[in-house]
Amino acid sequence: MRVRPSAAVAVGVAGTLLLAGCTGDPSAAAVVDGRTITRADVEAAQDDLSAGEGVSGGEVLWILTIAPAYIDAATDAGVGVSEDEARAALVDGNEEAGGADGEVADSTVQVARAILSSQALGSLENGDEVLGEVQARVTELDVDVNPRYGELDLAAGTIAPTVAPWIVGTAGTDGTDGAPAEG
Repeated sequence: MRVRPSAAVAVGVAGTLLLAGCTGDPSAAAVVDGRTITRADVEAAQDDLSAGEGVSGGEVLWILTIAPAYIDAATDAGVGVSEDEARAALVDGNEEAGGADGEVADSTVQVARAILSSQALGSLENGDEVLGEVQARVTELDVDVNPRYGELDLAAGTIAPTVAPWIVGTAGTDGTDGAPAEG
């Protein structure tokens, strides 16, 4: 007797593979030129950075995707930002915002380093030129984004949220629960 998988099992497996992304690693939020950014890293940075106003997972993932390009460029230009400097800036920001004691994830430090590096590059005499070169490198990255975070647009510099048409009644990308407003 030959056993054939049911259509439901086949659809379930296909859906799982789609949600896992093309990376083959369900823990990956993205793979950038062979470097894996985990979902845990994105979630930790998102939690650390969401004091007051929410920061989307796509925004955090985008910065983690491009962070090495900005960090390396700043270092090469002599205006590099160390992990200690980024951590100190985060602690200072937390204190000003009435936040926690400064315990932040390593991925949060990478986000801060990228932002501070971008600012340092922009302050150079030839900052526009250097930032343009970094942006050109960013558009050449080989990036595979887990679809749960959205769709990558390297030219626009975003990971735009997407809503799969087959998913109904899920949380909206605007923070709502997807239910109609009461009126």
